[in-house]
Amino acid sequence: MAAMQLDLGLDSGLPRDAVSVNGRVWFRDLDGNRAVFVNQDAFYCYPVDDVVLHRFCAIQLVEAGLVKVGEICVAFGIHDRAFSRYHSSFRKQGIAGLVPGKAGRKTIRTGSLAAGVVQRYQKGKSSSAIAQEMGISASTVLRTLRDEEVLLRSGVDAHRPLPFGVDDGNASSVEPQSATPPIVEPPIVEPPIDEPPIDELPTVESQTIEPPMVQATSIPYASPLDRFATTMGWIEEGPVEYESADGVPCAGVLLGLAVLEDTHLVEEARAAYGQLRNGWYGLRSLLWTLVVMALLRIKRPEQLKSYDPVSLGQVLGMPRVAEVKTIRRKLDEVAELGKAAAWHRALACRRAEENPAALATLYIDGHVRAYYGRHRIGQTRISRLKRVMRAEEDYWVHQSNGQPLLVVHESVDSSFHKALVNRVLPEIREVVGEGRLRVVFDREGWSRELFQDSLRLRFNFITYRKGDYESLPDSEFEAVAFSVPGQPEVEYELAESTLREKGWPELRVIAVKKKNGGQTHIVATGQLTWQSLGLDLGEADPPAVQIAWWMFGRWTQENWFKYMRIEYALDVLADYDVELEDQEHPVVNPQWRELDRQAASVRESLTRAQAKYAALQLKFESAQRPEDLEDGSASNGSAKQEDASFQDLQQRCWEQRDGIFKLSAELDRLRAERKATPKKTPLREADDRDPVRLSYERKLFTDTVKLSAY
Repeated sequence: MAAMQLDLGLDSGLPRDAVSVNGRVWFRDLDGNRAVFVNQDAFYCYPVDDVVLHRFCAIQLVEAGLVKVGEICVAFGIHDRAFSRYHSSFRKQGIAGLVPGKAGRKTIRTGSLAAGVVQRYQKGKSSSAIAQEMGISASTVLRTLRDEEVLLRSGVDAHRPLPFGVDDGNASSVEPQSATPPIVEPPIVEPPIDEPPIDELPTVESQTIEPPMVQATSIPYASPLDRFATTMGWIEEGPVEYESADGVPCAGVLLGLAVLEDTHLVEEARAAYGQLRNGWYGLRSLLWTLVVMALLRIKRPEQLKSYDPVSLGQVLGMPRVAEVKTIRRKLDEVAELGKAAAWHRALACRRAEENPAALATLYIDGHVRAYYGRHRIGQTRISRLKRVMRAEEDYWVHQSNGQPLLVVHESVDSSFHKALVNRVLPEIREVVGEGRLRVVFDREGWSRELFQDSLRLRFNFITYRKGDYESLPDSEFEAVAFSVPGQPEVEYELAESTLREKGWPELRVIAVKKKNGGQTHIVATGQLTWQSLGLDLGEADPPAVQIAWWMFGRWTQENWFKYMRIEYALDVLADYDVELEDQEHPVVNPQWRELDRQAASVRESLTRAQAKYAALQLKFESAQRPEDLEDGSASNGSAKQEDASFQDLQQRCWEQRDGIFKLSAELDRLRAERKATPKKTPLREADDRDPVRLSYERKLFTDTVKLSAY
């Protein structure tokens, strides 16, 4: 542990006596207490000599994914094998499994002895009488009763009501205090609950009726009556009650909850889903919990185990936050209703109504989410990872101010053209309404068919020009400044032309000169486009500098993807369920993909062979034969050696040329075979695909909540 002491505490921003576990986690011992921090946030604090909390803190750091086992074992002075035992005991028994066992030989109590003790105790005999009758100590009797989970009696417990069970996995049973004279037993601390006076409740004889054993998993609700009503299904949803308190962790998220009403998240959810099944945790508590998770950067419900449920419950105005299994069950319930798309569209309409000026230009881009599961779904290239792998794709639409508007999910087997025409543009029309809208997309949308379909659907568009094109003369460029309120002024060197090609609509071409002297061409629709189609000209064309600003503003969408992927886990799956896919759904033909892969491999080999042949040819042409030397000063030995080298070089050139001929013939054969093979095939005929698709209902539900939190 001493070896891990920070030598550069001031440089790292930590106290000099702080101990670093890794780049994020560190701790400090002061006045007999240990405070553990994650970055600059307090994670846990406990007495240094408390062995149980010491082990518990180490396990929590590993469970939260903040440290590795080896790192925490070195920092906390725990052997890795011992940590493995502690971790296993904690999963089986909870924190009780971390209590050190007593040294020495363990007491052996047979099953018959335990049965005799329990039988006599249930008949009403005291622990002292049982000990005297069976020849054992009274403490052994009490330990046996506790091990057998027998509810101990006391004078008060004879009149205490039976505990109630509760719904949603948040039930808590109240274990009464026990004392059996003359042995005074330690009291069992009960959670505070509001109960009616004991003299008003009916009496229950513990000798005749044995209460059911209910494991307490959380603090109780407001009262036993609430617990009973929840069990019977009489409560639609638990009320929200905030109380004054000091030192509440994560209280800053209340600022986010205070403005949540402006997003209309809960209001539109009520309109779409109505009321969920009766229970303490309903639709509102589910939405608030997911919003708080997003604001606290809690990526998955399982990570809630690292937080105090009571503290998060105070933020939510409830006794405690819902358990992981309850959140998962509620997500399953909303997924069964299948109304996430309608809810998402309603919220998008709200955003469009509140800021119509931001709808002047809409950005469209596809976001690919890599899939690492076991199901064989579609494959596509992921630019961020620079590889082809199985994935899902979402098409996001952003407003001109960079704020998200809506998302449309589409299979990776669909092209950008088909996804926009069949799904994205109609969805935009549903949200924004009629009228000519302007959309911006990248070079992936460079398609004559997409341009024509966009115009048919009455959409203006802006995109980069793709392929080879002639640069405009430098004399046509002029510097133009452009400014947006709240942002620094930018300056472009612009020139404008017109694209007129057979089969293509007439488009404006805006050329932007780069710093290195190159040119970036942007194409956009204008009045000349609509005039060539014989349609209404519409509004006046925006200036060229405005179009350039809109086109380059598309990077706000890329920045948003990166931010959401890191901070809000945008790419994380909400569940692992799958749905049956349409068996006639067209997918990439496996045979065509294999031929395409082989052709790419041969083409790469051919390129390398041609480069090698060119180098050999240059070397061959620059070489001189011995008989060509004019001075004749070369000796016979050196002449023979140079002649052999010259012949070897010539032979290598011939061999390399023959290899190029073979590779060229092989590439032509593969291309012809690939051309004769259909690129698409029905899903039922694809042997490299499973006939399923990933479930999207829960994913869309959680993404909609993340948008509101953002």
